[in-house]
Amino acid sequence: MKFKQKMFALYCSSMLIFGILMLSVGLFQFENGMYKETKNSLKSSALAAMNLYNSQGYGDYALKADGNVWRGMNFNISAETSVVDDLKAQTGIDTTFFFGENAVMTSILSDNGQRWYGMKAGENITNYTLMQGAQLWYKNIEIDKKMCHAYIIPILQPGDGTVVGALMASVSTQEIDGIIRQYIIISIMIAVVILILVGGFIFWYIGGLTKVLHDVRRVLSQVSNGEFSDQRLIKIKHADEFGDLASSTERLRIKIYDILNNLQSVR
Repeated sequence: MKFKQKMFALYCSSMLIFGILMLSVGLFQFENGMYKETKNSLKSSALAAMNLYNSQGYGDYALKADGNVWRGMNFNISAETSVVDDLKAQTGIDTTFFFGENAVMTSILSDNGQRWYGMKAGENITNYTLMQGAQLWYKNIEIDKKMCHAYIIPILQPGDGTVVGALMASVSTQEIDGIIRQYIIISIMIAVVILILVGGFIFWYIGGLTKVLHDVRRVLSQVSNGEFSDQRLIKIKHADEFGDLASSTERLRIKIYDILNNLQSVR
């Protein structure tokens, strides 16, 4: 392999490793940032939904004889869809109201367009939110056979502050995954373009340096054969080691030529 190809291969391998490393770090930071933003957005949506429910009616949450969950006597949570539907329309985030382990209101629709009331709180929601009042963040949770991000907060009785349920804000992972995929594609395209542009410049620059070496080699080869007429090195104006090599070789050519001329004159 020639010097030019060796240098270019060294550049390509170094830039490829550097590019992969930078893309990996960038993707990691971008992905973490997206998940953090999603978590905060879902948490804010869950708290907003909780505030809306707390502002509707008065009294404690209770399961009535009609099978519906009410707040006090004047707000039927199981029948009133405006809270979850309005939030879904404004934010694109689904809201689900669990009373105990059962979902009594949700904006999540099944494939046939019906509200997915068959949802039950999972083990973690039961153990941590319902039993301990903890908030939960799910980076990935399966809801109606679809992967989602979700944030869950406890629902407290206005009267005594006990936990009676959980409020879940969720969004499909497809949107976030799509943004991440788009980021990866755009980043790779930009990296490839930069690699090609910089690679082209490096290839051109290395070509200029190797041309000096080739010219020096040709001149020395001609000098070794007694040919001193090649003056191509005079045109080289590099202000670096390659330029010094060319000028030194040119002086050597002239010096040898002068010595030979002097010897011939003496004879």
